Amino acid sequence: MKSLFIYVIILFSVQARAEFEKMTFNSKKIKDLRIINASGKLSVYASFDKNITVEFEKIRFPDSCKLDFKETRKQLKVEVKENRKGYDDESCLVNFRIRVPESLNLDITNGLGDLEVLGLKNRVKYMIGSGNV
Repeated sequence: MKSLFIYVIILFSVQARAEFEKMTFNSKKIKDLRIINASGKLSVYASFDKNITVEFEKIRFPDSCKLDFKETRKQLKVEVKENRKGYDDESCLVNFRIRVPESLNLDITNGLGDLEVLGLKNRVKYMIGSGNV
């Protein structure tokens, strides 16, 4: 009986942990990366790779949340959209780890959470509501 109880605890702890998903974009024509996130940690790192790799972890992602990737001529836009009806609804919480070429321009908006940017040589514009930079 005791081993069954331990197995159930382990099973629930493994299922509760979210995993990072990954999207990769060819950065040949992309000059700007725009990130809009309601809540979560954003980490952006310069990379020698010529691609843009966006890893995201959906910590709290109810049906009212949507994650969009929009690629235009020179910009990649990553946006977490919320469609909450009231203050009692859960907000979206998504963590990002993003690897980009060092010459990419960044424009970041994060409502709540820490922002970490390392190794970039171009313009970084950011606005956060609450968190460490």
